[in-house]
Amino acid sequence: MGATIENLRRRGHCQMPFEHIDAITTPGALDGWITLLEGYGRMDPSRLLAPAIRLAEEGFVVSPIVHREWTLEVEKLSRDPDSDRHYLLAGRAPRAGEVFRNRALGRTLRTVAKGGRDVFYRGELGEKVVQAIREKGGLLTMGDLETHRSDWVEPIWTTFQDHEVFELPPNGQGITALIVLNVLEDFDLPLLGHNSADYCHSVLEAIKLAFADRNRYVTDPEVEDVPTERLLSKEYAAERRRLMNPQYALPDASPGRLAAGDTVYLATADAEGNMVSFINSLY
Repeated sequence: MGATIENLRRRGHCQMPFEHIDAITTPGALDGWITLLEGYGRMDPSRLLAPAIRLAEEGFVVSPIVHREWTLEVEKLSRDPDSDRHYLLAGRAPRAGEVFRNRALGRTLRTVAKGGRDVFYRGELGEKVVQAIREKGGLLTMGDLETHRSDWVEPIWTTFQDHEVFELPPNGQGITALIVLNVLEDFDLPLLGHNSADYCHSVLEAIKLAFADRNRYVTDPEVEDVPTERLLSKEYAAERRRLMNPQYALPDASPGRLAAGDTVYLATADAEGNMVSFINSLY
């Protein structure tokens, strides 16, 4: 609530920084989990969190790709004593094949399993988060946590040849994938040959165009109108498709002109036909 434009400008920001205490938003993941569980789940949080608690406390073997990604963040993690203590081993990333444990995370998850949503949004865990952020000059308050809620929203969708494809609407980024499919719909991708040079060129150029629109138009619809209908129209896709050249790559894709803004993905289904398509993202 304190991150108003006026306040951020007084704090010296001309745009939102990537690495700054003021870039922290109200944590919503836990509320999202609990909201989904209350609406459709059958198990209690303690049972669902048990595997994560075990991995945190007993550890997991670091894979080569995780080691490589972790190594890229050592300098950033080492700037803060808390992140250095919890996520580095004597100032370095865990090596491939090493077992990494995070017992503090295990304790946090056990507290959540016992206390549920309120232990974070109205209780001791939230108070610790707010205190740490305030000590570093941040704006988060217990009022931000207490008033946070997850939203049930209507999905957005498009058709791609014989398929209907659904995504979450803005402020999520799922519309980007739908724009890509719209742009590619008139391409005979099987004829190009999967992962051929022409296939990769066409897909990457469509992605460039979609990312440009995402960066310009996808934002919080509570504070700014997002032209979702226009972005998903087949007519708009045809306009964007005409910018693509089979012989040349776009050096700098620009967003279209519209009338007036680190992620885990899970998919699962049960014997009764219930299906979940679940993105868990800190971005």
